Amino acid sequence: MSITSKDLLRLAQRLAGSHLEVDLRDAGNRAYFAAFHASLQLSVALGLLAPQVREQEGHHKRLIRAMQTAKVPGVDQADFAVRRLGQALRSLRDQRNVSEYRLDKSFVRSQAKQMIITGERILNEVERILWEYRGRDVAEGGAMDSLWLEQEPDDPSPGDAVQPQGETGPLPPAPPEASDVEQAPVGAASPVPLPDAITPPPASAHAEAPFSPAPHTDDEKNGQGDNQGKPECGQ
Repeated sequence: MSITSKDLLRLAQRLAGSHLEVDLRDAGNRAYFAAFHASLQLSVALGLLAPQVREQEGHHKRLIRAMQTAKVPGVDQADFAVRRLGQALRSLRDQRNVSEYRLDKSFVRSQAKQMIITGERILNEVERILWEYRGRDVAEGGAMDSLWLEQEPDDPSPGDAVQPQGETGPLPPAPPEASDVEQAPVGAASPVPLPDAITPPPASAHAEAPFSPAPHTDDEKNGQGDNQGKPECGQ
């Protein structure tokens, strides 16, 4: 039984409601990997990387580098959009390294939620680009169906249903939280639901504000500041 990037993001949303720091760290990790797998699928679909890149050493860095220097012919503004995604994925990877490897630093709910917000925005942008690219591919007689981002299972579980997503816009800063995870407020913000099916982007999609990852809180800035100058962890 296979899963999708959206399944990983749903799991991250559930874990972010926990009082346990280990769950909050795992929520951030799942959010990163949701964005990673979606971005990898996009890069393969656009011909930026070969499918075999998954089996190569350093494929996380290779994916980010390919996206940050992307050149995509035939798709309006795709170069710029993919490069922005590469920058956002790099930022998310840096935060994931903190959540996974810096166990000496506290990791609070606001940090996990920031990573989930950024991961969701990456998934939404990947869907938009794939929709546009698939439309061009079909017009040219190609076959993008095998690379389509989110093909829902034939018999999804009732508990996996996702609510329709509302309007998107500028994201408010995450609420401040105490460094003690057990004292962090539980209901500060509800997870942002993901769309259950891919829909064509509105006509004004290209006129939207530039993509940017969620802003960092003071807690996260302190955590990343302590991490500067040290070797980067992970692949």
